[in-house]
Amino acid sequence: MISVIFSHYGQYFLGDSPLNQLGAIGCAIFFFVSGYGLSFKTNGNGSYYMKKIISLYSTFILANSFFIIIELINGIDYSFVKLILAIIGYNHVFVCDWFIFVLIYFYLALMLCEIMKVKQYCIICLLVGIAYTLHSMHFNCLSWILFPVGLIYSRFKYKENKLFAYVSLAFFLFAFVQQSLNNGLCDNTWRKILFILEVSRQ
Repeated sequence: MISVIFSHYGQYFLGDSPLNQLGAIGCAIFFFVSGYGLSFKTNGNGSYYMKKIISLYSTFILANSFFIIIELINGIDYSFVKLILAIIGYNHVFVCDWFIFVLIYFYLALMLCEIMKVKQYCIICLLVGIAYTLHSMHFNCLSWILFPVGLIYSRFKYKENKLFAYVSLAFFLFAFVQQSLNNGLCDNTWRKILFILEVSRQ
């Protein structure tokens, strides 16, 4: 996602930049679209998700190893156990790896649902998203919750009763606005609106 690239560029090279605000919004869109698109790519035996997990995790380990080598060159000390835990991602080397693990958790849940023939995969993924939120304690971030929301939207979009599709779409819009406000993108706009409302009351 271009917005995420710009966000990290702003964080590392520009300091306090308006570009920093684009990351969370890009993640929100990405998770919703990913959940929506996966509903059309399953094969019923879990092998698709297994391939996704292996591909994602092997690439992550390769990238993680590269960062660890840089840290070793810069004199950061690693014990053998700490080194292994860092390579597999248990000890965080860089803060952005949460994104990889959230996807792996969702893929793993979907794979198990297919293998065990569990039809309530949307609910399972929603519970995974809530569990990760409780674990990370990031209650102000709704981006990863939008993965199961995208699943729900795609599942009920073509149903005769589209209530869940409308609710999931409304939640996506709510989360998008929430992420915008939380990251300051709309701060100035909302401050102007609140100022106008306050003046009009006087």
